[in-house]
Amino acid sequence: MLETQEMSQLQDASNTLVAEFTKIWHHKMIDLNIANDNLYVQAVGFQMHRGQPLGILIAPWFMNLIQLPGVDDNWSDLSPGIKEIIEFPSGCYEFIHNRLEQFGDYKSCSLFSHMNCFIDQSQANSVADAVMQALFSKQYKTISASDNFISDENKLYSSQQENNSWVLSRRKIISAGMV
Repeated sequence: MLETQEMSQLQDASNTLVAEFTKIWHHKMIDLNIANDNLYVQAVGFQMHRGQPLGILIAPWFMNLIQLPGVDDNWSDLSPGIKEIIEFPSGCYEFIHNRLEQFGDYKSCSLFSHMNCFIDQSQANSVADAVMQALFSKQYKTISASDNFISDENKLYSSQQENNSWVLSRRKIISAGMV
């Protein structure tokens, strides 16, 4: 069970993140055609991972996996836009370093860039929950470009046909099979 300090850190971090992105939604994004008006900003599934808060941020214009610095972490030397590979039981994923002036530093991994495929917030939440579960499961191990045994989609397709087995692609796991 999470210690009280960790629970407080998770709650504070996710509340602040939601507040900042809600401001962005209302001041910069609300009139853009790329947003889904049936959705709102929400933090889903935040938990501690290696001493750092990790969860999904749903916004009307994106869904991202978000990693925040731990209590003793100083990410001020991270350069926004720099990419970093972070490993989970299901595979390695590319995160981008980001900085919000009023919030601070965080890392994000894009799950959905357009949110129009979601009917409502409940559906987006269900996908976010499924992604968080799959992220920490070796059962959903993804295939990465660095794997030696498969170098392109044709080999992946051939391998699946020959073995009559299903291997999830990185895109399938990140999008919870919706693409």
